Amino acid sequence: MRWQILLPYLFAQPAGRPVRDTIAFPFPDTAQGISAVTFVAADAGPAETAPDTMTDYLRFIHEDEDSLLYNPFGKEYGNGLNNRTRAFYDSLKIKAENKRFTRELYNALFTDTTRKAPSEKTLDLELFKAYEDKIIRNIIIKRLDIFGPTLTDTSLVTTSLIKRIGNNLHIHTHLPVIRRSLLFGEGDKLNPFLLFDNERLIRDLPYIGDSRFGIQETGTQSDSVDVIILVKDVWPIGLGAALSGFQAGNAALWHSNVLGFGHEFEAKLFWDNTRDQILGTSLLYNDANILGSFIKGNAYFADRWDLKTYRLDLKRDFIASEINWAGAINFEKTDAIQDMGMRDTTIKGIAFSFRNYDMWVGRSFEIRSRTGSWPAKTSLFMAGRFLSANYTRAPSAFEDSLYRFQDKTQILVSLGFARQGFYRSNLIYSFGQTEDVPFGFLVKFTGGIEQGPYKYRPYFSLSSSAGFSAGRWGYCFGVAEFGSFVYDGA
Repeated sequence: MRWQILLPYLFAQPAGRPVRDTIAFPFPDTAQGISAVTFVAADAGPAETAPDTMTDYLRFIHEDEDSLLYNPFGKEYGNGLNNRTRAFYDSLKIKAENKRFTRELYNALFTDTTRKAPSEKTLDLELFKAYEDKIIRNIIIKRLDIFGPTLTDTSLVTTSLIKRIGNNLHIHTHLPVIRRSLLFGEGDKLNPFLLFDNERLIRDLPYIGDSRFGIQETGTQSDSVDVIILVKDVWPIGLGAALSGFQAGNAALWHSNVLGFGHEFEAKLFWDNTRDQILGTSLLYNDANILGSFIKGNAYFADRWDLKTYRLDLKRDFIASEINWAGAINFEKTDAIQDMGMRDTTIKGIAFSFRNYDMWVGRSFEIRSRTGSWPAKTSLFMAGRFLSANYTRAPSAFEDSLYRFQDKTQILVSLGFARQGFYRSNLIYSFGQTEDVPFGFLVKFTGGIEQGPYKYRPYFSLSSSAGFSAGRWGYCFGVAEFGSFVYDGA
């Protein structure tokens, strides 16, 4: 296998053969495991092989004319470096990656001070803008093994026997399931912001570990491109347990991608030796994108000790700039027996049953979009909500007591103004995963009424929130909110 690496501005040796097609991927790391390398200048070949905006990028070109454009160190990466020293440490790091012990030892002994960490917040959007308004000819989805390859080096192969068995046993997410999560189709004009959003949406699916979108040119003078999508599943089967004492706990078994169709099932077993009924169970079913509608649906059932509940949720959020309508429907039926603490006493064994109906719908109106270092979209939104709680069995409630057990209906309306964007990072929410971290702000006013058996009360609230990257210090997020019912002028 022979690869060529094109490093603009750094090398000036002639190309082994002309560059033809280019697949552009915004990857933060250079490829590993390359058996042969030829360094080629950016101008060694047809000038029209790539737009001028690509001249700072690294291109890894396979001899079968598939190529990957690794973005985006640019001029700030590599200038003035000792190439021999860098190559030595790179080769040492590649060898150390094969075993966990040597990998951890390398990280403990060496600190790479020659490389500047790339700012990942604009990689995809700036790269995609070079192909804006071109026609999408084909959408090509490439699914990677769970263990071994990475999105920055798809040629890696695991040497672990257990991981190889895992790869063989795993059923990849079916292509139609992934295609249902696309916001664009073949024949559409390429919208950079849409691809930027869509990559994040696929990465947020519970059965997807990571994804990258790239662009492949179809010809030097062509007005069309192919969109290449790399997708890597997460290992879908899990087993967990938790203890809440010496005599109580729970154990769970789940599968987040049954047969590759994107359906999630979870079964949980509870036990408590101090109760008459020792065992309890719960079941959960979830579909993250029902029939390509971007509606999340889940059904939940639990029967344990003094609680039996049924719940059905359907929800579609403002998850992307192209999704202007959102809403949710929730139904819950619960029968329970609980102890309830009062101001000066505790009421033992309160039996109650209720049904909740909760519905809301909203519309978002985009005002403008901002590109550059921190791409974001600004929008206005409005939403309405209806909530009804009905108790079929409950203790006697009075005007000034046991408010929880009063039947009530709420009708609310919200108006808001928001600016939101995402930047790609890691080590903020979890370890070892690509994270899409939101930044921006939200200001929202909510008003409405509540009708209960004893009172009719207006309600209002004002809230604001903001989040931003704090650089080396991590991520900052804050919320301020005030709300109140109004009754008898108070």
